[in-house]
Formats: sequence, structure tokens, C-alpha cells
Amino acid sequence: MLEMYNVPITVTTAASRSFFDRLCDPFFSAFRVLGMCPYTRNRNGVFRKKIVSASAVYTLLTGVVCGYLTVRVIKARFQLPPPVPMSDFNCLLMGFSYITFFSPSLVVPILMWFETSKLQAYLHEWQVFQENYNRVIGRSDEAVTLVERRVNGIFRSILALLSIVGVTFAWTSALNDVPALVCAMKSISTVALITGFWSVGTKAIAIINENYRKKLQMCVDNVVFLILKMKSSMTWQKSNYIQITLFLNAVNQYPPKVNVLGFYEINRGLFGSILSLLVTYLIVLVQLNSSFAPAPSSNGFNNNNTLT
Repeated sequence: MLEMYNVPITVTTAASRSFFDRLCDPFFSAFRVLGMCPYTRNRNGVFRKKIVSASAVYTLLTGVVCGYLTVRVIKARFQLPPPVPMSDFNCLLMGFSYITFFSPSLVVPILMWFETSKLQAYLHEWQVFQENYNRVIGRSDEAVTLVERRVNGIFRSILALLSIVGVTFAWTSALNDVPALVCAMKSISTVALITGFWSVGTKAIAIINENYRKKLQMCVDNVVFLILKMKSSMTWQKSNYIQITLFLNAVNQYPPKVNVLGFYEINRGLFGSILSLLVTYLIVLVQLNSSFAPAPSSNGFNNNNTLT
């Protein structure tokens, strides 16, 4: 994976930024503020992990502080008496609910630190794919619009939720519950940002794959129909011409679908669908070639079986 970082990536302007930049910039800025992203990004947009960097030091310090606060808050919540009389089992369930609610602020930064190399390589592959797509196919305005709209909606929802949580803690808690407020806000932000990042990215890539499939199918259809239009210089049997035309119309009416199950299955499904489509058209072209009449002899050939 390391040799991929030598691939040159063109610097895009603000007007031509891809959905990758519009998606990664706001989310990873928020990740770095929360201390979950020990990455640096150069001017070409390549993500790198540097242990000796301000981002890594900030991530370590934030992780240590938030981890200590999370353990302290969970321990304090376990020691608090229940608000109403309840059984030991209900008290245990309440304690586990505290652990589930506050643990993302402790667990997620640790996972992000150890999984940073895999995510770094994946983001680089993703960006190279987007740059190649824009250069060969063209910029996907539909994906850019979807990313902008959904990213803005996610951040507005997170800000509204954090405001509600902050006001609720201010009304119902004392000043010594400030660590609980900090851990709660970080846990909510962490879960919402990670879920939003992957969901929006998956939807955007699904749109790009569908556009690519349509363009590829249109190109292949145009080539086949161009061959069909050259019947003035070729001899065709009428039955073969009708069968091929019906087949192409059926393919256009019921196109193959690309099932996007997630980022790790996208390429497999996309290439499988493209390969099946190309093999199908190859079979059609072989049948088409076999339907050519033999070369005309010196006595001429019969024009009754040809389509003019």
C-alpha cells in the first residue's frame, strides 16, 4: 500500500472539488477537533499518519484526558444511589446503560489510532478513484449535491442535539457533573459523525457507480447499434437482426443492477456487474459475426435472404 502514495494527484480548485473533498474536509476537521484523527494532509490531499506531529500529540493528550474522565464518570455513576427503589438487576442494567452511553468517548479514539493505517490507505485509494473518474467520465454533480446537502443536515442535527443535551445537563446537574457533560457530548458527536461519514460516502459512491454503469452501457449500445446501421455494406439474415434488436431493447429496458453493500464490497460488485455485461455483449457480437453471409462468389449471391 505504501507505493500508492507516489501517485500524483492534481490539486483541485474550489469550483471543481469532488465529493471526496466535500465529504472528508468537514468530517475530518471535526474528527481532529475531537481528538480522533492523528492524520496530516498535504496540499495534494493525501492523508498521512505521522507519530511526531502536532495532530498525533493532540490526539494522544485528548485521548488520555477523555479516557480518564470517562472512567471517572462511569465509576461515579455506578456509586450513585438509584433515583427510585429498584432491584439489583435493574441497577445493573442502569450501570451498563451508563457504560454504553459514555464508552464511545474512550473506545473510539483507541480504535481510530490502531486502525489509522488501514483507513489511510483506503482513503488514498478512494481519492485516486475519484480523480480518475473525474478525468475519464466527468464530474458527478449529482453526488456533489447529495454530499453537500446531507453533510449540512448531519452537522445541523449534531449541533441541535448537543444544544439540547447541554441545556438538559445545565438544568438537571450540578457543576461537578461537567466531566459527564463533556463525555456525553463527545460520545454523541463521535457516534453521529462516524455514522454520517460512512452513510453519506456509501450513498455517493453508489450514485457514481450507477452513473458509470449507465455511461458504459450507453457506449457499448452505441457501438453495437453502429454495427447494425452498417447493413448497407454487410449482409444480414432478417431473423438474426430481429433477435439482436430485441435483445438490446430488453437489456435497455431491464438493466443490470449494482448492489452496493458497503465500501469493502463496492469494487467487487461493480467489476462483477461490468464483467457480466461485457461478456453478454461479447456473446451477442460473436453471434452477430457468425450471421454474416459468406463472401459473394463469381455467380453472385442471393439477395432474397438479405436485409436492405
